[in-house]
Amino acid sequence: MSIHRQVIASVVLLSLWIPPAHAFQEPEDMFTGGRIEFDAAPGTAVTVDGRLYPGHVTVAGFSNGLAITERTTIDNYLAGIREVPTEWHEEALKAQVVAARTYLAWTLGRGRSSNGNLYGYDICATDACQVYMGVDQRQSAQRWIEAVTATSLEILLYEGEPAQALYSSTSGGATMSVDQVFVGSPSLPYLQGVESPNEDSPFVDWFVAVTGDQMEAILGSAGNSVGRLYNIRVDESAEDPWIVHVYGTDGERSFNTWEFRSLMNRHARNEFPDDFPSLRPNGNPYPQVILSPAFVVDHAFEWIEDEGRADSVFYIRGNGWGHQVGMSQYGAKALADEGVVYAQILDHYYGLDPIRADGVLPGEVTVGLATGRSRVEVSGELSVSVDGIQVTDSITGTWLIESFGGQATITPPAAWGVDPSLASSVSQIDVIGLLPDVRVTGVPTQSGQARFIIYKWGVPIQRTAWEPITAGSLEYFWDGRIRDRSVVGSFGVLIEVEYEDGTADVFSDVEITFLVPDSA
Repeated sequence: MSIHRQVIASVVLLSLWIPPAHAFQEPEDMFTGGRIEFDAAPGTAVTVDGRLYPGHVTVAGFSNGLAITERTTIDNYLAGIREVPTEWHEEALKAQVVAARTYLAWTLGRGRSSNGNLYGYDICATDACQVYMGVDQRQSAQRWIEAVTATSLEILLYEGEPAQALYSSTSGGATMSVDQVFVGSPSLPYLQGVESPNEDSPFVDWFVAVTGDQMEAILGSAGNSVGRLYNIRVDESAEDPWIVHVYGTDGERSFNTWEFRSLMNRHARNEFPDDFPSLRPNGNPYPQVILSPAFVVDHAFEWIEDEGRADSVFYIRGNGWGHQVGMSQYGAKALADEGVVYAQILDHYYGLDPIRADGVLPGEVTVGLATGRSRVEVSGELSVSVDGIQVTDSITGTWLIESFGGQATITPPAAWGVDPSLASSVSQIDVIGLLPDVRVTGVPTQSGQARFIIYKWGVPIQRTAWEPITAGSLEYFWDGRIRDRSVVGSFGVLIEVEYEDGTADVFSDVEITFLVPDSA
């Protein structure tokens, strides 16, 4: 079989391409796309809403808004973790790095979550996973980066696999076993409760008061009403989950303390935003309504003089902040301050030793920075692609991206230099899978310079370099490829001319010949 190219059609297009209505026309350089990708110039970073990210950033449109992800190296990801103050003792920082690297390895080993599959990321950037904030510009950040380097590739293994290296802020004196907090979880030997003394944390002890009326409203909002509330009691245990019993006129409901904490944190703030979270002794609010699953509840009545009645009050007294499982971050700090090295800190909380594990982690990870956003600003010296087509290989400025009907509207920076008069003068070429030979011609009236521009979405996606011209016939050819890739869809083409006297012109007379393989 021999392959050659056969002419099957030849037409001259003289019509102008008017950008579609969804291109918005105000401002005239706005256009739409589904997936916008950003790469920073070497030695720089992509700025997303004021934060710097060193990797490949993508903004994609979904029905609920914009999703922002970053593909970056493992060490860049770890360098951007913000879980503990970087001023802490270096051994505490090293322990945190190894725990974070291990948790990442464990997460990647499980595969993507449902949200990760939907939005295209491996791990989220919030405290639901690990807090990641990109490039740390604080002066003390170098200490954290040194801890990442000093523990390179080290993780905790259990039975040859990355451990589920959970950690939280403060234990308040002792951590808890994983099956005590997360009921139904297997009782992993490296996630058992241990002593954690001398924690210098503002959340070692905490306290919150909830009136009976407030508690009834909160329980009702959560769909767990027991009618008129009688009492709340917590059954503590050294090994089993702590259970919260709620008694009322309509019966009893029971929760483990992690479930009750989640209920209170979700609904108390919504029902009584002026009262919860309550204030700490220093006058600042607590970070959450209930900080941990280690708490008890006392019930009392207080006389309200102005109302002449007794009011039922539930006093919730607890220890620590976070889920209390695995390493206590303030506990690690306390041990490091006492001279304990990071391997011993990790052994204390997990009973595991850090091991240099080559090949366990991939070279890169994709982080879910945010989802459901209505708008985002991306800036820097950037190379930008839209729906797989590069629209600029280097431009400095800010790109505004806004959610629009499952896609995104994109307003490029002023440096983009889109001339609306050009965008409205292009001739449309519909590339339908057949390779076209496109000939664009014009007749310049004097000497100057010219370049050939290919448009999509009403903005240029590829431009040739300026070339000198003289008066007379002028032509450019396009083979239906953009940066050596065959394309399909509607594209615009024109010749832009700048004359020596400062005037300008455009030419968009087009002859197109479609060429296809022919079999012999």
